Amino acid sequence: MSNVNAFPARHGMVLPSAAEIRTPRGAGRFLRLWTEPVDMDDLRIPNLGWVVVGDGRKALFLRNDGTAAAPRLSVVQTHEAPRNPKTSDQGSERPGRVVSPSDGRRSGVEQTDLHDEAEAAFGRRVAAEVDALCGDGKTEWVALVAPPRSLAVWRRQLHDRTQPKIKAEIAKDLTKHAVLDLTRVLTGITAAAASR
Repeated sequence: MSNVNAFPARHGMVLPSAAEIRTPRGAGRFLRLWTEPVDMDDLRIPNLGWVVVGDGRKALFLRNDGTAAAPRLSVVQTHEAPRNPKTSDQGSERPGRVVSPSDGRRSGVEQTDLHDEAEAAFGRRVAAEVDALCGDGKTEWVALVAPPRSLAVWRRQLHDRTQPKIKAEIAKDLTKHAVLDLTRVLTGITAAAASR
């Protein structure tokens, strides 16, 4: 499998190592994801480790009931965002206008994208569930798998005490995969070996 963090190299970007960058407390972990590539084939999910796979509409909380060598992911929780109707069904008002107090000029205001708002609200809900999972002492090992936008929302919302327990972040949309396929995709172990 190709390296999930190969984007900078593919596009001619040269990033400094994590040791060369001074960052606010806790931010270095995210920089290491780009500077110290993690291959999905090398992901080893420990026994009772959790994997959260999601996007802006659906999230699966999976627990490894097997071993790191032969993972057996099982779905413990599933969250789905409520139905979000088409924009035309949510309202058809014209965008607002603003008048400048200094010279009286009028400007248009961009309409709020209600779909983006709904995805952000769902992301906050998923992050709260991850915080609860880590805060209750149920696990010390969590991997987050989501598209980059959803992953960014989750990161911003996670509590400081949860951050050290996040051991892997993979910026991919894998929500449409079956659980056995997720095991194979994330760890490189065949579905037959994982089901034993």
